[in-house]
Amino acid sequence: SQQIKTWAVILLIFGLVMPRVDNWAHLGGLAGGYLLARWLDPLKPERIDHLIAGLICVLLSLASIAASVLHGLPILRDQGLL
Repeated sequence: SQQIKTWAVILLIFGLVMPRVDNWAHLGGLAGGYLLARWLDPLKPERIDHLIAGLICVLLSLASIAASVLHGLPILRDQGLL
């Protein structure tokens, strides 16, 4: 637990130092991950809602990757990188 907190603080400071890093997105991911970890506690017996939540998370992750690629392709084409 302490190591996770230390890493979170170090990476937050690193994000503040590095230009063009969206710290709000990272903080949102941290909060979402924390809440999901509290809900889907790996020390509790697995239930069907854990499986459903996990599948939903995987599908949302794939959809966000696809949206990111589709959104980025026109930008790359406009800059002559593709």
